[in-house]
Amino acid sequence: MFLARINVANERYRTISSSGFKTDRGRVFVRLGEPDEIERHPNETNTKPYEIWYYHQIEGGVYFIFGDYTGFNFYELLHSTMRGELQDPQWARRIQTK
Repeated sequence: MFLARINVANERYRTISSSGFKTDRGRVFVRLGEPDEIERHPNETNTKPYEIWYYHQIEGGVYFIFGDYTGFNFYELLHSTMRGELQDPQWARRIQTK
């Protein structure tokens, strides 16, 4: 199962410079599996693209927010509610375009 997740991460989340499992989305996918729900925001007004991944059965419900600063599909972790992960309650300011 672990190797299967690495293969899926490499297919879905690779970038020009990184294997998929080395990206933030790939790392979370390999560790936790498929999210229960994904909110995609590729074209919001005044923000760069971002995604919110929800895992309802972990720690009573956690989420991960990834933002694409570059516009080249390189999503970085901005904030999570999971213990031990990056937490930045002001994450939205990091993806503002204005």
